[in-house]
Amino acid sequence: MEITQPREPLSHPQNAWLFDVDGVITNPLEKSITEPGMIPEIVKRLNAFEPVGIVSGRALPWLIAQVVSLVENQATDKALLENLFVSAEFGGVSVHYKDGQEVKVIDQSVSLPEDLKDRVSGIVRGEFEDVAFIDEEKVTHFSAEMKRGVSMEQFKKRQGELSARLVQAVKDADQTDEIEVHNDRIATNVKNRKLNKHLAIQKILKWLDDRGITPQMFHVFGDSRSDLEMGYELNTRGKKVRFVYVGEEDLGELPFEVVQQGNVDKGTLEYLLSN
Repeated sequence: MEITQPREPLSHPQNAWLFDVDGVITNPLEKSITEPGMIPEIVKRLNAFEPVGIVSGRALPWLIAQVVSLVENQATDKALLENLFVSAEFGGVSVHYKDGQEVKVIDQSVSLPEDLKDRVSGIVRGEFEDVAFIDEEKVTHFSAEMKRGVSMEQFKKRQGELSARLVQAVKDADQTDEIEVHNDRIATNVKNRKLNKHLAIQKILKWLDDRGITPQMFHVFGDSRSDLEMGYELNTRGKKVRFVYVGEEDLGELPFEVVQQGNVDKGTLEYLLSN
């Protein structure tokens, strides 16, 4: 990708780049970046004044440690970080930058009730500690994540049972109208129904709109069907979308362009290097 250095931010950049994290930027088993070219490719986009969004259900401290701090360290001009938006906890927590400094926002309106969080924590600790641990850094919802050293196959075998137990806990608390149980590749989450990647995209679009920035094309990277929420939200709002799928399924017909890239994080880097 050739980089030209504008003298000021672009109001109509050619591209915006939106990334899920697990299995897209990070290796899904190692839970860290194992492709050394990944961060330089992301920083190239910031240097070109093209907006970058990091969109994840992960807790913000983990995202900062594993991804965002690396981007910050490699950004030659800290002012360019104003082109970066970090959406953690499915949009419940976000970070943008002002004068090179992080500005953190927590959406308290979508936080999980403490009594329900205690109930589902007890289930995981009592029955599923062989395959999962509780992410204590989450502030708006609950997440039971695959333990290091547990294979994907081992986790999947138990995830269905775990999910069913947590669904029952939500029913017992009479909270099904507001709270849902959501499974992804490496975790089972209990969260407000408003917490999803639709919400994350809404907040990114507001961030762009507040800055008067309208990208011509949104490149959206995902490795699971839940990541399609990003594409659907952008498409509904009339944005041009190219969904770069680095997962394994055949997604079939969708109302926006799909590139079946495959190969998880390696696939992400392959696409960035050629676009």
